[in-house]
Amino acid sequence: MTMELPSIQSALGTVVASFVSIRIFSAVLKVNVHYPISIRVGPPRKKWLYRNIWISLIHSTLTAVLSVYSFFNEPDMLTDMVQKWSTFAYYLVCVSLGYFFHDILDLICNDMKNSGGLLIHHVVVIGAFSLAVFHQAYLGFAMCSLLIEVNSVFLHARRLMSFHNVSKTSLKYEINGLLMLFSFIAFRFLTSGWMVNFVIQNRHVLPRAVTIYGCIAMGILIIVNIILFLTIWNADFKKRIQKKDQN
Repeated sequence: MTMELPSIQSALGTVVASFVSIRIFSAVLKVNVHYPISIRVGPPRKKWLYRNIWISLIHSTLTAVLSVYSFFNEPDMLTDMVQKWSTFAYYLVCVSLGYFFHDILDLICNDMKNSGGLLIHHVVVIGAFSLAVFHQAYLGFAMCSLLIEVNSVFLHARRLMSFHNVSKTSLKYEINGLLMLFSFIAFRFLTSGWMVNFVIQNRHVLPRAVTIYGCIAMGILIIVNIILFLTIWNADFKKRIQKKDQN
């Protein structure tokens, strides 16, 4: 017995509903958020960035938990990223696609000149998620991409703590930093390696256009992740290690 796939109309409706809901929430947050003292009298960009990070943190937390659950519910999506299917995972990708449409619009409207790398990342993700949603295949590949959001939780928390002037030597900052470091390796580097390996091993089975896009997309994401990792390492860990060595 084959599983009946959701209609493209219902998927598109979910994407649109997600996008509209997040836009409304962003507008409500703009007039109700309690800004930390450090940015109350600062430039408007910092206030926008603070709101943007909060929305990103909420999305990351939800998708991190639900994507891990999806793989427990349908573990075969890890080994067959093309045909294995889960309705729950499918609609989760639809919701996330709506979020990325919101965020790319938010970046273009508010911080385009400082967001080149992030815009490229979002375009790549939107392309991959759209392929999964509207082609109704490659769902496992999209879900592996969502596992990266586990690390994003700690990245966004780090940035919010900096807005609230949390000391880098405080216990909660250091715990978040360690979780961020370990999850970066596990959910960004190792997950990306798993996805690249799948594309390479199945290059003779996948359509050529999908193989080419997959290789280009993963290459871009790996470069972005390496740059991000080095930035965080230099900012939070390198100086600390050097100080310990000097002592």
